[in-house]
Amino acid sequence: MEIKIDESQLKNIVSEAILQHLDANAKDELIKAALIYLLTPPQSSQYDRHPISPLQNAFNVAVGLAAGEIVRERIAASEEFKTKVRAAIGEAMLQIDKENFTDWVGSALASALKRD
Repeated sequence: MEIKIDESQLKNIVSEAILQHLDANAKDELIKAALIYLLTPPQSSQYDRHPISPLQNAFNVAVGLAAGEIVRERIAASEEFKTKVRAAIGEAMLQIDKENFTDWVGSALASALKRD
């Protein structure tokens, strides 16, 4: 018989077991250490000269997801806007061989958003 516990359940079980064995002072220290970790950017590397903290990274991801959802809703709600986005993407596809393709796509979409 094989017993399977999914990863999130296992994390919950382990964290509850740890917290039950910590006194108030140890819990305070654990919270302080966690906050320091979340607020401290990792050391820079050859790949990333200006790393961001885990908390800033989480915030950036959440903002990106929210922005994506807003854009999807806006595109779905307006046929005219959907046409503008399609045109901007079509123009961007013509630029695919250019070095600054990503910048061009971002500029084209930003321009379409401003016109709406």
